[in-house]
Amino acid sequence: MGDTGLKPYILYLRQNKGFFYASLGIISHIIFVCGQISQNSWMATNVENPDVSTLKLTSVYIAIGIFSVFFLLFRSLAVVVLGVKTSRSLFSKLLNSLFRAPMSFYDSTPLGRILSRLASQIISVERVHQYMDIPSEAAEIIEENRPAPDWPQVGRVDLKDLKIRYRQDAPLVLHGITCSFHGGDKIGIVGRTGSGKTTLIGALFRLVEPAGGKIIIDSIDITTIGLHDLRSRLGIIPQDPTLFQGTIRYNLDPLGQFSDQQIWEVLGKCQLLEAVQEKEQGLDSLVVEDGSNWSMGQRQLFCLGRALLRRCRILVLDEATASIDNATDAILQKTIRTEFRDCTVITVAHRIPTVMDCDMVLAMSDVLLDCESLPPDSIAACQHLHANGFSLFPGKVVEYDKPTKLVETEGSLFRDLVKEYWSYTSN
Repeated sequence: MGDTGLKPYILYLRQNKGFFYASLGIISHIIFVCGQISQNSWMATNVENPDVSTLKLTSVYIAIGIFSVFFLLFRSLAVVVLGVKTSRSLFSKLLNSLFRAPMSFYDSTPLGRILSRLASQIISVERVHQYMDIPSEAAEIIEENRPAPDWPQVGRVDLKDLKIRYRQDAPLVLHGITCSFHGGDKIGIVGRTGSGKTTLIGALFRLVEPAGGKIIIDSIDITTIGLHDLRSRLGIIPQDPTLFQGTIRYNLDPLGQFSDQQIWEVLGKCQLLEAVQEKEQGLDSLVVEDGSNWSMGQRQLFCLGRALLRRCRILVLDEATASIDNATDAILQKTIRTEFRDCTVITVAHRIPTVMDCDMVLAMSDVLLDCESLPPDSIAACQHLHANGFSLFPGKVVEYDKPTKLVETEGSLFRDLVKEYWSYTSN
């Protein structure tokens, strides 16, 4: 399987002084073979020599044998150490490469294929090396460029000509988006499937690096700081709530940074207090893998509790209400309005009512809008949109304004989305 040339062996021996131990084993083997030859030559030459006594003949023969056995043992040890050290180094680098791989790698590579390589094909050096060469994410921490402990203070987000593509040879997904989210504003992001809403959120967390342009949070370009410093300062409530096997306390506060009193207060704000108090073990109650012993709505409220404990100045809701009932949705929206009223809240919504009370709405479309290519009777309307603050980008149309104004604007994308939503719900 794989390359039959020298490349796999060279890759293997490059790991953790592999060449040194291999050379040591080869030299020891050569000395052992030379010892055997010398031993046989000595016996053949002097067995009938009257000048060599039987004692001397036997003693030299045994001495050469002991000398050879010593290097035989040394050769075996060198081979064993070579195998252990290089294998450990290969597997360590492989795991590190997989854990530090960008999220775009997992979007394009099936998890089953990765597990297969780690299991059945782990002995194939060249195949393992393919995963060791995966481009890594940016540094976790950049010591010389760390933000202040209280960053971000305001929560302002500026997108400047932001362009995103998932691979170097892939087409752009976001085409030069420029807008500003003011600190403390509630921002709604809407659009049809494939318009780039989730991609924009991924760019904010640097799950995918910008192909052009900048994202600036409180005067700091996010590409100039470490990933840990960036992601630890942003809060997110995802579409699919994630709970880990452990306890309620561990799921809300995995790093043990908050007191039990603070956790109970957060549970009360999330309308989970009674549900947890009914459990005999309270905060130490069991949460099974994926939180399957809790309802979908409760899992989403636990994710809200994490965000409440951390109190990030910027909170992202990535279609957080898509999988929950209306009652849980109401609890989520009410808690966010009251507890995060001074924070910047960016909501990717699938329900139009969710964003109607936002300060600003960003409507995204994957339709190419080129005024010059439209029919003559439509050029004026296209230019009217541009004059009213709707930015026209090659391959991407972005509307960014107050929701009431967008609804009142004839021909706006957001207005069309509102009509489609109410038409769908009424039917």
